[in-house]
Amino acid sequence: MKRIALIDEAIGRHVKSRYSALIAGKDRKAFEKMGLLVEKLSSPITPSYKIRRGEAIEAVFKMGGVGSQMNEWLLLAEEIDQILHSLGYRDGYDIRTLQEHKLVGSTCAGTVDDGSARVRYTPVGVLSGKLTLEEADNARRLSAIIDNFPYFVFYSAGADKVGPISLECLDGKGMTNADPRPLDMMVFETAFKGGNGMADVFELARMEMGKQDIFPFRRD
Repeated sequence: MKRIALIDEAIGRHVKSRYSALIAGKDRKAFEKMGLLVEKLSSPITPSYKIRRGEAIEAVFKMGGVGSQMNEWLLLAEEIDQILHSLGYRDGYDIRTLQEHKLVGSTCAGTVDDGSARVRYTPVGVLSGKLTLEEADNARRLSAIIDNFPYFVFYSAGADKVGPISLECLDGKGMTNADPRPLDMMVFETAFKGGNGMADVFELARMEMGKQDIFPFRRD
């Protein structure tokens, strides 16, 4: 028996047109971003630095067009954030030092530079009492890096490039042991997966770039 096409071309065009009208104005990339985040959380091999708190809620608010399902999406995003909090993740704003905030261009409201090493090199959440030293240290180890950083404050032939910088380990007083360093991402990923301590990971992945005079609160 001769087979007959299930859907003729005209009906196919009609369905496609209706679909295009329904998704008009919606940010499909935001839906995809939420899907990717769920996949990362579902995978036991996802490195901790590829996940951050707040990402799910950001994705929901960027979706657009979710209508009556907005509350359901927000509940999912909040549940994801609660799970990440229980694992030790904390807000990226709180786990960074004043030096790191200045590097990324954050105004870091509420933290006044008094010129002391403690204020410049201690996570702002610890300074404010929002985080304990242990919470901040654990969260920094999970996040590990500030990604997509423009290397404008470093001397290098490739200083116009973008890449990760280290969230350095904290000492017993809660201050970073060193200034943030530019990292070779391929080396970093390999060392991180190898289970090395974070200080060793950063040393292995460190790229040779000196710091310009504009580097905030630089250690010589």
